[in-house]
Amino acid sequence: MSINGTIILCDNVYEAAQGKFIIAGTYNSLACKGSRLQLPSLECYLRLYPEKIGKLPVQIRMVDAERIDAPPLFTANLDIDVTEHQIPILEFAFKSRIPLSINCNFQNPEDTTANIPFSVQVLADDELIASTPLRIRFENVKSTDS
Repeated sequence: MSINGTIILCDNVYEAAQGKFIIAGTYNSLACKGSRLQLPSLECYLRLYPEKIGKLPVQIRMVDAERIDAPPLFTANLDIDVTEHQIPILEFAFKSRIPLSINCNFQNPEDTTANIPFSVQVLADDELIASTPLRIRFENVKSTDS
């Protein structure tokens, strides 16, 4: 199978009445103060180019781009019913309903920032078909105890 695809991370995406997708607030990096980032959800626009009609198992996952052997931080499995009118282009919005918490352990207490690269990936039939980078910058907030 050789399906191609596109993924765009965004704050909000929805399908308008005319069938057009409205994509707002695209990003490929996030920043937070402290050692923990809380995302209420992960939202993205996906465009796939399926080859045939029928069920298409799709997985969306977020992985540490530097630690290939680490388990995904987030995984969603979808069974997409591809219809005749969705060939050659299948577009849809995805929004996770599960909050995502990402922690950073600063290696050195004196470090002021840490940049961690992640990748949000789309797989179809267990084949990687699209990915986008997501870099998270953590700012080490030091307490100001007197």
